[in-house]
Amino acid sequence: MLILPGQSSIFRSSFIINEPQCIFRQIFESSLRERKITLENTIELWSIESIKRCVASNLGVSFLPYFSVMRELESGELNALPFSSNPPTITALCAYHADRTVSPAMKIFIDCMRECLGESAT
Repeated sequence: MLILPGQSSIFRSSFIINEPQCIFRQIFESSLRERKITLENTIELWSIESIKRCVASNLGVSFLPYFSVMRELESGELNALPFSSNPPTITALCAYHADRTVSPAMKIFIDCMRECLGESAT
């Protein structure tokens, strides 16, 4: 969970989240349902950057993937709250057509994925 530093009244805050089809929103809402927690005040935005700016402006709290807020957490612009003792993970897949020529941009992307994820990313 992501908050503005010094913010203490989480449950009085609006919850700022992205579109319903987003996997991390679905994971978060599923976890809330399991805990029988209902959110009353929500703001739905379609941009992670907009969500981060709203949280930084003290308009509410959010639940976002760590990689999307690393810089703000490191700078102290935002704070993270523990959400669960067993944080959810998401598996990402990258696929491309085996019989098509790989463009230079696609090759760079594939190389970056292999570098970040290791050789298991084939």
